[in-house]
Amino acid sequence: RFKHILIDEYQDTNRTQYELIKLITTGEIDKNLFSSWNNRSIFVVGDADQSIYSFRAADFRILIGFQNDFKNNEDNVEDCIVKLESNYRSTSNILSAANSLIENNTERIDKVLKATKSDGEPLRLISCDDEVTEAEAVTNKIKFLNSKNSLPQWNNFAILYRTRAQSRVLEESLVRWRIPYTIF
Repeated sequence: RFKHILIDEYQDTNRTQYELIKLITTGEIDKNLFSSWNNRSIFVVGDADQSIYSFRAADFRILIGFQNDFKNNEDNVEDCIVKLESNYRSTSNILSAANSLIENNTERIDKVLKATKSDGEPLRLISCDDEVTEAEAVTNKIKFLNSKNSLPQWNNFAILYRTRAQSRVLEESLVRWRIPYTIF
């Protein structure tokens, strides 16, 4: 029914979704025997280094195995990979740190992100003993940065956290220092 299939964020595909993709792409034919790619295609976009949904059963190895699972050129499966290594968002300092961490991953498609921006600010690591100290450090940083304004500009700041449970201690710190906030 579908001649051309595009899947974005393929690194966050789980096994059930993968089986569905196989069925849509190859029908009932075993993927190892499927070779009828005339006027048909499957195109996926993803980055195994950005897989963050393992808690939803996503398996980045599905992306890594894509070339072998849906090959149409048995001579060189690397021919079907286009690496997007230019990064337009982050500074080179951030990407250097990210690359040095990511290169330690043993299961990945090798690539090196290159910044199109300059070095930017030096990276600083703040180590806190517990969540209260962390919340105070965040609040103090916001207060310091905002003190450079003649009028408070609280809407210039956003605090991102992984889980809703982390918000309580941050909220307590913001309330203690009378910093207005909204949770989205």
